[in-house]
Amino acid sequence: YPFWMFTTPAGFGKKKVCLSAGIHGDEPAGIEAIIAFMEGLKQNTPFLEKYQFTLFPCINPFGYEFDLRENGEKADLNRQFNQTSPSREVYLLKQGIEGESFDLFYEFHEDKDSKGFYLYELSAEVPVLGEKIIERVRECCPINDDRLIEEMPSKGGVIYTSFETLGFWERITQIGGWPQAIFFAKRGTPVCITAETPVHIEMPKRVNTHLTAFETALRLI
Repeated sequence: YPFWMFTTPAGFGKKKVCLSAGIHGDEPAGIEAIIAFMEGLKQNTPFLEKYQFTLFPCINPFGYEFDLRENGEKADLNRQFNQTSPSREVYLLKQGIEGESFDLFYEFHEDKDSKGFYLYELSAEVPVLGEKIIERVRECCPINDDRLIEEMPSKGGVIYTSFETLGFWERITQIGGWPQAIFFAKRGTPVCITAETPVHIEMPKRVNTHLTAFETALRLI
């Protein structure tokens, strides 16, 4: 399977953003959203003038083709970012960004059990993007307002964590390996967002929700 990575031109003063999708192959709206975003960049000169993008549209192509969370080795790629010999897909992503730094890491995910949109924000000090993203998304998609999401405290659809959050590393140990966002945060990215759309709504709305949330984040950094 091909493994795609795209970059847009660098430039002085540009914010550097990494965007990924499809690390879980059974979460297709993220892949559709990143492709739509890439197509839109052809006409979106202001974005290209303000940001340099590194884009991974489908990290797990095998899983995407067969509608599976895991890759062809039955591995959850989003648990391998602290491994010294990870699956080929994770290795290629790491190689692709070697030596690079980013102002924002953002990834598209989906949740088959959630009643609405929510996100994880991993940032160095205090929440900076999550609440405003939720405020904007609320106009186009239901929000999961549960106080506990995936066994983690949530406030208005935002699960906020930092490395100093009580029990943070214990939970990472429990899930069995570093997700992508932890890897980016550990290498110095100040804000990492993992956005989750609910799969019970139709695909076009999920794609639009992802794009709305991401473009809101861009305007806030």
